[in-house]
Amino acid sequence: MGSVAGFVELIFGMTVLVFVLKNHKEMKATDAAFAFFFTLFIPRAFSVILIFRGYGAPVSYFLVLLSLGVAWLNDTCAYFSGYFFGKRKLCPEISPKKTVEGAIGGVFGDVLLCCVIALIFGIITGRSVNWLSLVAFLPLGAVAAILGDLCASIIKRQVGIKDYGNVMPGHGGVMDRFDSWIFVAPLLYMWNIYLPLIG
Repeated sequence: MGSVAGFVELIFGMTVLVFVLKNHKEMKATDAAFAFFFTLFIPRAFSVILIFRGYGAPVSYFLVLLSLGVAWLNDTCAYFSGYFFGKRKLCPEISPKKTVEGAIGGVFGDVLLCCVIALIFGIITGRSVNWLSLVAFLPLGAVAAILGDLCASIIKRQVGIKDYGNVMPGHGGVMDRFDSWIFVAPLLYMWNIYLPLIG
C-alpha cells in the first residue's frame, strides 16, 4: 500500500511540474511547490486517524481523543494564560497576539488536562495507561501544537489571507482548528509505535 501511495505521489509531482512547464508565464514553480506540499501533507496527516482506527477500540478512541486534546487544549490554555499574564511577545512578526507566558501556560495546562483525560479514560475503560510515556510525550506534543499554529500563521501571512475559510467566522476557518493537530497527530503516531501510551 505504501509503495503504491509513493508511486501515485511521484506521478502527481511530475504532473504538477509539467503543468508549470505548460503555463510558465502564469504559474511560478514556488506556487506549484506550495500546492504539491499541501495537497500531500494535509491528507497524509489526516490519514493518521485511519491508522489509529486500525488499533481497535478503545485504544483508537484514546489516541484520537488525546491528539485532539493536545492540540485544542494547548490553544485554549495558551489563550487564557496569555490574556491574564502575557507580557513578552513570542513571535510578533508572525502572530502578534501570542506571548511567551501564553505558550508556557499552554504547555503546562495542556499536560495537566490531558493527564486528567487519560486518568478518566483509564478508569472508564479499565485499560492501563503508560504514565511515563504519556508524561514524556505531552510536553513535546504541546510544543508541536504551537509550531503547527505558528506555521499556519506564517503561511497565511505570506499568502495574504486572514482566514482559511468562512465556515467558522472569527476562528480562522475549519482548517485553523486543525493546523496544530496535523503536527501533533503524526508525532503521536510515531511515539506510540515505540512507547505505547495505553495497554
